[in-house]
Amino acid sequence: MVKTNWILGILAALILSGCSRPISQILCDYYYNDSGGVRSHYKYKRYEDLTTPLPTGLEEFSLFETMFSKSKKDMSDKKRVTRSFLRFFSNGRCAWQNFSIKDTLKREDFDIDHWNMGYYEESSNGYRVYLYGTVNCGQFGKGNLVNWSRDTLIFESKTHFSYSLKVSDIPKEWLIEEQPDW
Repeated sequence: MVKTNWILGILAALILSGCSRPISQILCDYYYNDSGGVRSHYKYKRYEDLTTPLPTGLEEFSLFETMFSKSKKDMSDKKRVTRSFLRFFSNGRCAWQNFSIKDTLKREDFDIDHWNMGYYEESSNGYRVYLYGTVNCGQFGKGNLVNWSRDTLIFESKTHFSYSLKVSDIPKEWLIEEQPDW
């Protein structure tokens, strides 16, 4: 019995030490691409065939930043602790990234290979936006884009509204016009 446990222990150590990825990425759905963007091993397959056109009035490659959120319960503002950016592409794909409010942003921060994957599709009351993250071993969070214009997005969830505005203070040359790799 002791010999069997010892052999199993050595075998487990060899397997784990030979893996180049952290154990969380082996057991979970997510992984990081070479540039550090979060991608899905399997759950993306539900969305990969989406070819949804851009919402009317939005321009491809436009960059939006969530400026504030309001609670549905009491309409109070939620404290903003990160800068959240979102970009839409014409093929049902979108990309998102959070930065600390204290971060000094650079051109390479806006390379979508570094950003996290997302998808969008039309729904009865606008568009559903699915953003992928590492929560719960990798999952898509859903938001409803209920109102939009050329420079404003309003999202609704069960608990709050989020207001995103088109960003104009980021140099245009930082926003590389490339399609996402997912």
